[in-house]
Amino acid sequence: MRLIYFAFLTFTFIISSCFFTTLYAQNISQLESQLQQASEIEKANIQLQLGHLHLNRDPERSISLANKVLKFGVTTNNYELQANARLIIAHASFKKKEYEKAYINTEKADNYLKNQKSENYYINKELQGNISFELGKFKTSIKQLKETYSFYNKKNDSKNSGFVASKIGSAYEELTNYNSAIIWHKKALSHFKKSKNIREIILTKSILGGVYGNYGNYSIAKKTLIEALNLAKKNNYDKEVIKLNERIRIISKNIDEDKLSTTEFEKKQVKEQKELLSKFSNQRTKSLEEIEKLNKKNQLIELKIRVQQDEYEKKLLSEQMSKLMIEEALKQEQLEKQNLKLALENERLLSEKKSVENQRLFISLTSLILVVILILLALIIKSRSNRKLAQKNREIKLQKAEIEKKQEHINQSIMYATKIQEAILPSSYKLLNNFNGAFIYLNPKDQVSGDFVWVHQGKNKVFLCVADCTGHGVPGAFMSIIFNNILDEIIKKEKIEDPHKILERSASLLSEKVKEQGQNLSKFKDGMDAAFITIDLENSKAYFSGAKNSLYLIRNQELNEFKGSKYSIDTTLKQISDSTKFSDTEIELIKSDQLYLFTDGFMDQKGGDKNTKFYRKNFKEFILSNSKFSMKEQKKQIETKFEEWKGANEQIDDCLIVGIKI
Repeated sequence: MRLIYFAFLTFTFIISSCFFTTLYAQNISQLESQLQQASEIEKANIQLQLGHLHLNRDPERSISLANKVLKFGVTTNNYELQANARLIIAHASFKKKEYEKAYINTEKADNYLKNQKSENYYINKELQGNISFELGKFKTSIKQLKETYSFYNKKNDSKNSGFVASKIGSAYEELTNYNSAIIWHKKALSHFKKSKNIREIILTKSILGGVYGNYGNYSIAKKTLIEALNLAKKNNYDKEVIKLNERIRIISKNIDEDKLSTTEFEKKQVKEQKELLSKFSNQRTKSLEEIEKLNKKNQLIELKIRVQQDEYEKKLLSEQMSKLMIEEALKQEQLEKQNLKLALENERLLSEKKSVENQRLFISLTSLILVVILILLALIIKSRSNRKLAQKNREIKLQKAEIEKKQEHINQSIMYATKIQEAILPSSYKLLNNFNGAFIYLNPKDQVSGDFVWVHQGKNKVFLCVADCTGHGVPGAFMSIIFNNILDEIIKKEKIEDPHKILERSASLLSEKVKEQGQNLSKFKDGMDAAFITIDLENSKAYFSGAKNSLYLIRNQELNEFKGSKYSIDTTLKQISDSTKFSDTEIELIKSDQLYLFTDGFMDQKGGDKNTKFYRKNFKEFILSNSKFSMKEQKKQIETKFEEWKGANEQIDDCLIVGIKI
């Protein structure tokens, strides 16, 4: 049944193709017949229409017709005819890849069209943008295409808006401006979705995946390519499926190796293939040019050789013709014999003629019935497919509603966790009451954070801890609450004040709590990195100890770093034999000193022009240059700097920076 259905569709396609080809030929024939009786101005307009019709199949013919119109337009000072003729010449030259010639004609057409601002003006601008792109003038191309895009967009012409936006994105990609390339390819995707152009949606998603890959955002690249692959499979675009599978394989490899994707080799291969094709197409032209460079004597020799070759070929042709004539005579003799036999059988055939006619009538009726049956079968199959599709759509809607309901529960749980964390962890006002200025910059990766600040006001002392718990999001937030409770117990109940003892006691209390829960210490890998400082307000001193995290002191526009220990606070700390796992550093404080405690989220964030980490060296320089501002302004500068650096990238980790001015 499927074979019959396929045969029927193939037959329909062939009939449609023949119909459109015939219609194209009829249009040309009809227009050409009108030329004889038309006036000069009517003849010019008909020639313009013929030029448009010939553009795709015979660009050389289009140029010839347009040149006639151009000549007439110059003679009669008809600038509109001149502009339209040059527009056709430019389109035809572009088809022939004669880009310089095409561009010159668009400029001359523009001299008239720019005053009219008609649709032809924007068609001309689009063509200029495409030519500039092919000539490698990408900035010029972008400027010209943006003007065309605005026109199509105002007209709500989604199809043409999509093609122009895609070209602009490709131009930005050539300039390695990947942010702008992503923006314009997304615009193109939006337009193609509106116009329901499935093929262009697949191609644009594929291009977007490539841009994200070049930009270094492999997770988004892979996600986008998988969406394109699923759409290509659904719509049976087999060639695109093969290409997308290969792209996804490369992106997956880049994710595993954690390095930028390199596509220069592929570009080089394409370039070499183009150069090779150009070389082959110009090979005979170069050979003739070499002959023309010979002196007259050698040219005569070459011509003599060619004459001899022609004579030899004529001789071979003559021999072949003789053989053909002999064969033809034999065939004629055989044909005469067959005619005699046919004459004898003629009477018998006449008697059978009536019977054959009856058979033909029967076959015609049978064929008609078969076609009707095939059409009915096609309708039945389509009806069944529609029912199945409707059933699948209902199932998808139910699944979507269920997923949305679960997502709502999850969001409510996260919001509740956020409120719990905000209620348990201290607010920044405790810092502000004790110092000349202070700020807390906390930027979680998710709604809740694994980074936290712990503050306690003692008698003439302030205890401050800035910590980074394992993980982020809800798991990290739970760890932050655990360590908040541990710090409360150590300082408020056990009255321990030395930073290094507080850090060591935190590790031992964590181990005790894990044992109480019946968990295996060797399998419990969670913990925290922290910077802890005790500030003696009465004696103007500070005592610092760190678990992997450092403290910055800025005094007189100079930055001093006090480094923390190489150990983290976790259940494995007891097994380390080093007796001085953590140690205290005493710091004499003076007025206007600025202290900074922080986690590693800001330094590890990828971004910038090269999509690299911010790194510790840049972080130091930024904190020092930023210290000249007030604490309130410093926080604003940090927020701005982080967003500028991150750009379109996903945030990697929670970020926490605390600043204090003595």
